[in-house]
Amino acid sequence: MANFPPSVRRVRVATLVRKPAAYLGGFAITSITWSGTNGIRVNFTTTYTGRHHQLYAGRTRIGSTNGTGETVINAPLQPSFYPQYLQLVSVEESERTTDYGDSLPDRPYNVVRLRWETAASGDTKWLEVTGGATPGAAVDTANVLENVLFDTDRVYVWTSKPLSGSGTWNFEVAGRDDKPLTGNRGTALPFQATGVLACPPDVVLNSSGNRLRATVAAGVATIRFDYPEW
Repeated sequence: MANFPPSVRRVRVATLVRKPAAYLGGFAITSITWSGTNGIRVNFTTTYTGRHHQLYAGRTRIGSTNGTGETVINAPLQPSFYPQYLQLVSVEESERTTDYGDSLPDRPYNVVRLRWETAASGDTKWLEVTGGATPGAAVDTANVLENVLFDTDRVYVWTSKPLSGSGTWNFEVAGRDDKPLTGNRGTALPFQATGVLACPPDVVLNSSGNRLRATVAAGVATIRFDYPEW
Protein backbone atom coordinates (compact mmCIF):
# COMPACT_ATOMS: atom_id res chain seq x y z
CA MET A 1 0.00 0.00 0.00
CA ALA A 2 1.48 3.33 -1.03
CA ASN A 3 1.94 6.06 1.55
CA PHE A 4 1.73 9.78 0.96
CA PRO A 5 4.04 12.62 2.03
CA PRO A 6 3.14 15.69 4.06
CA SER A 7 2.12 18.67 2.00
CA VAL A 8 0.24 21.80 2.97
CA ARG A 9 0.05 22.75 6.64
CA ARG A 10 -2.39 25.09 8.34
CA VAL A 11 -1.25 28.74 8.30
CA ARG A 12 -2.70 31.52 10.40
CA VAL A 13 -2.37 35.19 9.49
CA ALA A 14 -2.90 37.73 12.26
CA THR A 15 -4.61 40.59 10.43
CA LEU A 16 -6.51 41.54 7.30
CA VAL A 17 -3.78 43.79 5.89
CA ARG A 18 -3.49 41.79 2.68
CA LYS A 19 -7.16 42.35 1.81
CA PRO A 20 -8.10 45.90 2.87
CA ALA A 21 -11.55 45.53 1.29
CA ALA A 22 -12.70 43.62 4.40
CA TYR A 23 -13.62 45.48 7.60
CA LEU A 24 -13.97 44.17 11.15
CA GLY A 25 -15.56 47.28 12.64
CA GLY A 26 -18.39 49.72 11.97
CA PHE A 27 -21.18 47.27 12.81
CA ALA A 28 -22.56 45.35 15.78
CA ILE A 29 -24.54 42.15 16.33
CA THR A 30 -27.80 43.01 18.09
CA SER A 31 -29.31 39.54 18.54
CA ILE A 32 -28.65 35.86 17.84
CA THR A 33 -31.41 33.25 17.91
CA TRP A 34 -31.72 29.63 16.88
CA SER A 35 -33.79 29.27 13.72
CA GLY A 36 -33.86 25.48 13.95
CA THR A 37 -31.89 22.57 15.32
CA ASN A 38 -28.90 23.41 13.12
CA GLY A 39 -29.33 27.05 12.15
CA ILE A 40 -29.03 30.56 13.60
CA ARG A 41 -30.45 33.97 12.74
CA VAL A 42 -28.13 36.93 13.35
CA ASN A 43 -29.44 40.51 13.36
CA PHE A 44 -26.99 43.40 13.24
CA THR A 45 -26.64 47.13 12.66
CA THR A 46 -24.05 48.68 10.37
CA THR A 47 -22.70 52.09 9.41
CA TYR A 48 -21.94 50.96 5.87
CA THR A 49 -24.02 51.16 2.69
CA GLY A 50 -23.41 49.32 -0.55
CA ARG A 51 -21.48 46.51 1.16
CA HIS A 52 -22.17 42.87 2.00
CA HIS A 53 -21.63 41.34 5.42
CA GLN A 54 -20.31 37.85 6.10
CA LEU A 55 -20.78 35.70 9.21
CA TYR A 56 -18.01 33.46 10.52
CA ALA A 57 -18.08 30.73 13.17
CA GLY A 58 -14.45 30.70 14.21
CA ARG A 59 -12.56 30.89 10.94
CA THR A 60 -15.31 29.19 8.92
CA ARG A 61 -17.56 31.36 6.74
CA ILE A 62 -21.10 30.11 7.34
CA GLY A 63 -23.26 32.81 5.74
CA SER A 64 -23.54 36.23 4.14
CA THR A 65 -26.16 38.80 3.20
CA ASN A 66 -27.88 38.38 -0.16
CA GLY A 67 -28.29 42.14 -0.66
CA THR A 68 -26.21 45.11 0.44
CA GLY A 69 -29.14 46.59 2.35
CA GLU A 70 -29.81 43.50 4.49
CA THR A 71 -29.04 43.45 8.21
CA VAL A 72 -29.86 39.81 8.96
CA ILE A 73 -28.00 36.60 8.15
CA ASN A 74 -29.43 33.08 8.37
CA ALA A 75 -26.71 30.46 8.53
CA PRO A 76 -26.17 26.79 9.42
CA LEU A 77 -24.45 26.09 12.74
CA GLN A 78 -23.98 22.76 14.45
CA PRO A 79 -24.69 23.03 18.20
CA SER A 80 -21.75 22.06 20.40
CA PHE A 81 -20.90 22.01 24.11
CA TYR A 82 -17.82 24.11 23.37
CA PRO A 83 -19.19 26.99 21.26
CA GLN A 84 -17.43 28.80 18.44
CA TYR A 85 -16.68 32.52 18.34
CA LEU A 86 -19.12 34.33 16.00
CA GLN A 87 -17.97 37.42 14.12
CA LEU A 88 -19.03 39.64 11.24
CA VAL A 89 -16.91 40.92 8.35
CA SER A 90 -17.98 43.74 6.01
CA VAL A 91 -16.86 43.28 2.39
CA GLU A 92 -17.26 44.94 -0.99
CA GLU A 93 -19.96 43.65 -3.33
CA SER A 94 -17.41 41.86 -5.51
CA GLU A 95 -15.97 40.08 -2.44
CA ARG A 96 -19.24 38.57 -1.14
CA THR A 97 -18.07 34.97 -1.72
CA THR A 98 -14.41 35.55 -0.80
CA ASP A 99 -13.37 33.57 2.27
CA TYR A 100 -11.37 35.65 4.77
CA GLY A 101 -11.25 32.94 7.43
CA ASP A 102 -7.48 32.42 7.35
CA SER A 103 -6.92 36.18 7.66
CA LEU A 104 -9.07 36.82 10.72
CA PRO A 105 -7.27 37.98 13.89
CA ASP A 106 -6.67 35.74 16.87
CA ARG A 107 -9.82 34.78 18.76
CA PRO A 108 -10.92 31.76 20.86
CA TYR A 109 -10.78 29.32 17.95
CA ASN A 110 -11.34 25.64 18.75
CA VAL A 111 -11.79 24.15 15.28
CA VAL A 112 -8.80 22.77 13.37
CA ARG A 113 -8.49 22.39 9.61
CA LEU A 114 -6.00 19.88 8.20
CA ARG A 115 -4.69 19.85 4.63
CA TRP A 116 -2.66 17.05 3.08
CA GLU A 117 -1.78 15.73 -0.36
CA THR A 118 -1.72 12.13 -1.52
CA ALA A 119 0.62 10.63 -4.10
CA ALA A 120 0.79 7.18 -5.75
CA SER A 121 -2.14 5.94 -3.67
CA GLY A 122 -4.01 3.90 -6.25
CA ASP A 123 -5.07 1.11 -3.84
CA THR A 124 -6.33 3.50 -1.12
CA LYS A 125 -10.02 3.26 -0.22
CA TRP A 126 -10.29 5.96 2.43
CA LEU A 127 -8.15 8.34 4.51
CA GLU A 128 -8.50 7.77 8.24
CA VAL A 129 -8.25 10.82 10.53
CA THR A 130 -7.44 10.01 14.17
CA GLY A 131 -6.60 12.24 17.13
CA GLY A 132 -5.86 12.56 20.81
CA ALA A 133 -8.76 12.65 23.26
CA THR A 134 -7.55 15.74 25.15
CA PRO A 135 -5.08 18.61 24.61
CA GLY A 136 -1.51 17.32 24.67
CA ALA A 137 -2.57 13.66 24.51
CA ALA A 138 -0.94 11.35 22.00
CA VAL A 139 -2.99 10.17 19.06
CA ASP A 140 -5.22 7.21 19.86
CA THR A 141 -5.64 5.14 16.70
CA ALA A 142 -8.96 3.86 18.09
CA ASN A 143 -10.23 7.45 18.24
CA VAL A 144 -11.30 7.71 14.58
CA LEU A 145 -12.62 11.21 13.89
CA GLU A 146 -13.44 10.80 10.21
CA ASN A 147 -13.04 8.42 7.29
CA VAL A 148 -12.48 10.65 4.27
CA LEU A 149 -13.39 8.91 1.02
CA PHE A 150 -10.40 8.66 -1.32
CA ASP A 151 -11.22 9.40 -4.96
CA THR A 152 -7.89 10.40 -6.53
CA ASP A 153 -4.48 11.82 -5.65
CA ARG A 154 -5.01 15.47 -4.75
CA VAL A 155 -5.04 17.91 -1.81
CA TYR A 156 -7.62 16.96 0.83
CA VAL A 157 -9.07 19.26 3.46
CA TRP A 158 -10.70 18.13 6.70
CA THR A 159 -12.29 20.34 9.36
CA SER A 160 -12.75 19.11 12.92
CA LYS A 161 -15.73 19.61 15.17
CA PRO A 162 -15.29 22.15 18.01
CA LEU A 163 -12.60 20.76 20.31
CA SER A 164 -13.15 20.40 24.04
CA GLY A 165 -10.10 22.12 25.47
CA SER A 166 -7.33 24.66 24.97
CA GLY A 167 -3.74 23.82 24.11
CA THR A 168 -2.02 21.61 21.55
CA TRP A 169 -3.95 18.84 19.79
CA ASN A 170 -2.35 15.93 17.96
CA PHE A 171 -3.77 14.28 14.84
CA GLU A 172 -2.78 11.67 12.29
CA VAL A 173 -3.97 10.86 8.78
CA ALA A 174 -3.36 7.40 7.34
CA GLY A 175 -4.55 5.66 4.21
CA ARG A 176 -6.39 2.33 4.31
CA ASP A 177 -6.63 0.04 1.31
CA ASP A 178 -9.61 -1.98 0.07
CA LYS A 179 -8.70 -5.27 1.74
CA PRO A 180 -11.70 -6.67 3.74
CA LEU A 181 -12.84 -5.84 6.32
CA THR A 182 -11.15 -2.72 7.63
CA GLY A 183 -8.25 -2.49 5.22
CA ASN A 184 -4.52 -2.27 5.91
CA ARG A 185 -3.42 0.96 7.58
CA GLY A 186 -0.56 2.81 5.93
CA THR A 187 2.13 4.93 7.57
CA ALA A 188 0.46 7.82 9.38
CA LEU A 189 1.11 11.48 8.63
CA PRO A 190 1.25 13.44 11.94
CA PHE A 191 -0.25 16.87 12.50
CA GLN A 192 0.02 19.13 15.53
CA ALA A 193 -2.36 22.07 16.04
CA THR A 194 -0.98 24.61 18.52
CA GLY A 195 -2.72 27.57 20.11
CA VAL A 196 -6.22 26.07 20.20
CA LEU A 197 -8.46 28.16 22.49
CA ALA A 198 -11.74 26.58 23.55
CA CYS A 199 -14.59 28.65 24.93
CA PRO A 200 -15.96 27.03 28.11
CA PRO A 201 -19.33 25.29 27.81
CA ASP A 202 -22.35 27.41 28.68
CA VAL A 203 -24.08 26.78 31.98
CA VAL A 204 -27.49 25.11 31.87
CA LEU A 205 -30.90 26.29 33.03
CA ASN A 206 -31.95 25.14 36.48
CA SER A 207 -35.45 24.17 37.62
CA SER A 208 -36.33 27.86 38.06
CA GLY A 209 -35.39 28.68 34.47
CA ASN A 210 -32.26 30.60 35.49
CA ARG A 211 -28.61 29.87 34.79
CA LEU A 212 -27.24 31.24 38.06
CA ARG A 213 -28.27 30.80 41.70
CA ALA A 214 -27.14 33.46 44.15
CA THR A 215 -27.18 33.38 47.96
CA VAL A 216 -25.85 35.97 50.41
CA ALA A 217 -24.75 35.12 53.96
CA ALA A 218 -22.68 37.25 56.34
CA GLY A 219 -21.92 39.69 53.55
CA VAL A 220 -20.60 36.99 51.21
CA ALA A 221 -22.35 36.33 47.90
CA THR A 222 -22.13 32.79 46.51
CA ILE A 223 -22.95 32.15 42.85
CA ARG A 224 -23.75 28.58 41.80
CA PHE A 225 -24.24 27.11 38.34
CA ASP A 226 -24.30 23.75 36.57
CA TYR A 227 -22.36 22.58 33.55
CA PRO A 228 -24.21 20.45 30.99
CA GLU A 229 -23.89 16.69 31.11
CA TRP A 230 -22.07 15.24 28.10
